[in-house]
Amino acid sequence: MNVRSCARCLAPVVWAYTSTGEALMLDLEPHPEGDIEIVSTIGNPLAVVHAQPDLLGAERHRLHRTTCTKPPPGLPGAPQAPHVAGSDTSREAADALDGTTTEKDRRAILDYLERHGPATDEQIADALGMNPNSQRPRRLELKDQGLIYEYGRAVTASGRKAKTWRIKIQEQLA
Repeated sequence: MNVRSCARCLAPVVWAYTSTGEALMLDLEPHPEGDIEIVSTIGNPLAVVHAQPDLLGAERHRLHRTTCTKPPPGLPGAPQAPHVAGSDTSREAADALDGTTTEKDRRAILDYLERHGPATDEQIADALGMNPNSQRPRRLELKDQGLIYEYGRAVTASGRKAKTWRIKIQEQLA
């Protein structure tokens, strides 16, 4: 099994793949409440998600996103919301933002990139149902924290080229 570290909390994790190719980041240690069994470690580990409790004692793991609760040590935890320099209105709006909301939005973006791979701002905002004016600043904060990076370019729905973003840990899988 190829052990990695979570880009957010640095906990040991393992990546496994469902039969349809979906990548899942799992806690390394099995857990009694886990519902994902790793059935093969030859090549890419195969993950089997179970709906029923285990009666045979197989080790089951939890999705790491359900247990990851803190940012990595040494990185800023919750950056101050950005605002336009010299604009009192922008500063007041940034100050009025709830840190819980911005953290929830950053986690949603990270979870999306973790599950779906590289994506443009437009794809992220559409998939998460976020206003682009809320999504882009959260994505910028994740970039500034070193959790995601510019991966390439893709064509948007309007036919324009846009940057794609990728979570840092995924570059280790390629």
